[in-house]
Amino acid sequence: MPTYSIIGYNTTALTITGGSISLSTSYNPATDRRIFDIDDGAGGRIIGGRPDFGLRLDGDRYRDETGDDFTQTGVVTSLDGTTTYASGNLYAESVYFLSKPGGGTISVYLIEVDGVFVGYLTSEPLQAGVTYAFTLSNVDPSNAPLYDSLNKIPCFVEGTAILTPDGEKRIETLKSGDTVLSNRGEPLCLRWIGGRTVYFNREMADLRPIRFQAHALGPCLPVRDTRVSPNHRMLVRSPVAQLLFGHAETLIPAKFLTSLPGVYQESSLLPKVTYWHMLFDGHRIVVADGVESESLFPGDLALQGLACETRDEILTLFPELGNLAPVRHFKSTAHQVLTRSEAELLVRQLCQTLAFKKAA
Repeated sequence: MPTYSIIGYNTTALTITGGSISLSTSYNPATDRRIFDIDDGAGGRIIGGRPDFGLRLDGDRYRDETGDDFTQTGVVTSLDGTTTYASGNLYAESVYFLSKPGGGTISVYLIEVDGVFVGYLTSEPLQAGVTYAFTLSNVDPSNAPLYDSLNKIPCFVEGTAILTPDGEKRIETLKSGDTVLSNRGEPLCLRWIGGRTVYFNREMADLRPIRFQAHALGPCLPVRDTRVSPNHRMLVRSPVAQLLFGHAETLIPAKFLTSLPGVYQESSLLPKVTYWHMLFDGHRIVVADGVESESLFPGDLALQGLACETRDEILTLFPELGNLAPVRHFKSTAHQVLTRSEAELLVRQLCQTLAFKKAA
């Protein structure tokens, strides 16, 4: 039975007025979010629809307060797990399709348990101070979202060797209070470290790790094959980036680098993986298997600012981070983060440069 743990909003976090939605002016991410733990058994068919593979958050097509999937149950709790708000048959009663100011759509699902409104789940967090126009729709078997669309993970894979003052150590052997070295050799106190095992299935392909073969990013970068989750940001250093973006060092999600030789997403035959992430007192660049990549960006945890997708994914996997000390003063990442289009442009240029060198 697949189990999903997802961070969402409570019942008062959003303000809906006419045809627009926004975060409440009193919204506090420490108190106005909830954990939705969902058990979804596979087998049989969804009412009025497709076979049930236990991979989608189904709705309540006939609005009879029982839901379309009789094997889909949930428990809704506070972030720290000390308060349970509801448990029982859980389903998405309706969906708001929000128009983002810069283009694109955010899906906001109104969640009920046995007919009681318990909060919202979203495809990405809403931004404070932004008002979104929306259209409203029922959730039925044709538009029920994959849990994967609400749950993505940016982390290191278990077994990754992290550089410390005492040499390389496997990430799973580190603990809070240990010292790790930055890419510039500075000692960093490890504030928090956490891991979670993820089990894959054929409809969750985008969660599989990205593998960087030895030397894929340059000589000894990495020194051995290394794996990270698709949204984990790698430090790419290139004069081409300096020409294009004014910075020679940029951070790029691993999934945007798969056009480079020796970088690819692992096989769908992979049954599971354990992901780890490290938190320091700021966004830092560490050395993992000889290649530079990011630590957890604390600013991602405030549900505002940069990296909406990455921020929500981290909190979904590690909800305990929602109760860490305030992190709002971390305003920027350690290096410029490239968008998808910027990364694609840089990768094309790098591939052309590599092809030219090989031809020479």
